[in-house]
Amino acid sequence: MFLCGSTRAHLVPLSFLHLALDDFQEVISSVNLRYKTLIPKIRPCLISLISRLVALPTGMHRNPIEHDLVVFLDQVIFPRLPEGEDEEHEPEEHFQQRVEQALSYVHGWDWKREELKYLEIVGKLIRF
Repeated sequence: MFLCGSTRAHLVPLSFLHLALDDFQEVISSVNLRYKTLIPKIRPCLISLISRLVALPTGMHRNPIEHDLVVFLDQVIFPRLPEGEDEEHEPEEHFQQRVEQALSYVHGWDWKREELKYLEIVGKLIRF
């Protein structure tokens, strides 16, 4: 763990996250435009979260991974609400439309044959 001011950075091996270098894309750093950084691609990142959750033995503390998965689905997969709307006052019909849009989004990805079980899990999570 590295500490920079009040921000902590935890360095973990990619293998722990079930990721490889080709699961990342190179982008220009938002901190310094002279540098490039790697960010995870969406599909492998989602599969990583699910596989880590599924791999936990019964009785293990799952809340941190569940929280990360919920935040990921909300911030990356689900379409944003229109300006001025919030989820508490969103009509059920509008929410179901966003669910269908999220399902269409993930079904449109290039899923490998061995990843199809994760597509099924993602579909259930989105509908939940």
